[in-house]
Amino acid sequence: MAPLAGGERLRKLLDAVMSLGSGFDLPATLERIVTAAVELTGSEYGAFGLLDETGTRLDDFVLVGLDEEHRIAIGDPPIDAGVLGTLIASRGPVRIGAASDRPDGPSVPPHHPEVESFLGVPVEVRQRVYGFLYLADKQHAEEFDERDEELAVLLAKAAGLAIDNATMRERFAEVVVLEERERIARELHDVVIQRIYGVGLNLQACIRVLDDPELQSRLGAAVSDLDETIDDIRSSIFELHSTRPANTTLRQAVERLVLEYSRLLGFTPEVHFVGDLESSVTAPTAEHLLLVLREALSNVARHAHARSAWLRIEATADHVELTVTDDGVGPPQHASVSPDEERPLARGRAVGQGLRNIEARAEKLGGTSSFAPGPAGGSVLRWTVPLNWLY
Repeated sequence: MAPLAGGERLRKLLDAVMSLGSGFDLPATLERIVTAAVELTGSEYGAFGLLDETGTRLDDFVLVGLDEEHRIAIGDPPIDAGVLGTLIASRGPVRIGAASDRPDGPSVPPHHPEVESFLGVPVEVRQRVYGFLYLADKQHAEEFDERDEELAVLLAKAAGLAIDNATMRERFAEVVVLEERERIARELHDVVIQRIYGVGLNLQACIRVLDDPELQSRLGAAVSDLDETIDDIRSSIFELHSTRPANTTLRQAVERLVLEYSRLLGFTPEVHFVGDLESSVTAPTAEHLLLVLREALSNVARHAHARSAWLRIEATADHVELTVTDDGVGPPQHASVSPDEERPLARGRAVGQGLRNIEARAEKLGGTSSFAPGPAGGSVLRWTVPLNWLY
């Protein structure tokens, strides 16, 4: 492929930047980033290396320019050796020639085609290094030049925005799925079960006034079938929104739920436990608490635009309290209350269905809930229920 002229390079760069915002999912976005970089710089090969959660090692690779035979022969991609390790450590652009001859070792796996020149730049998402863009073997030249590096850096900046958008789309989609499961569960309970129950009562009333034994028997069997149907629906409801797997402690279930939502939030909330949760909190109360926590984390992920959050679950002799604090935008201005004036959610608050569900669960257990601005911004949700409530 002949090298691109200056004007054509600029046009290709603009086309690449525009295409990155076209609504693709994350894997497709990463592949388009690498493909655009390879074409713009005239590279033979390209890759995107994703950092793991520690930010010190590569977790996965997206490769462009290698045929299937080479991919199979290579096996596992490089992790942090040679030039790749140098790039991870530097956190800045790395541009070298004859990368395979460097004293710190090869930057590619044993069966990778020989690499003569190398260019790597970090890709940041929300001021944090998300991964690295790697380019190898500059065509029609011995090595990559400053203009190649400038193009790669510009593309990396656009890539960071595209990755952030793709990640947010995925998070939003997952939140929508979780909320839809909860909505279906509510409708099954509040509408379907109640209607079936009402039909059953009417049939039972008919049985009492009928004189035909055979018809009474048939209607009685129908009522029994309706009772079984209600039990089946209740089992389905539990599966839709149950957050506590069998043989799991409340503490483990909370940690599991927080880990599940970490990907949606973009960070892992801090969790603090106070008191003896396992012996104090009954199974039904624990299930309500976990569902409230799911609603709260979903609300933070979807509306708060927060960068961090803190959870505190305290069990005393007579009550259990869940507090969820975030540093996001806080409640809407027209619905806000001061930190010293917390009040129940339903009293004049313009809140979403999720927060109303939280309050409803508190009321069902004889407790209270509140949602208010935090002392230093953000918001604070408190959900408190007694431990001796009978229902």
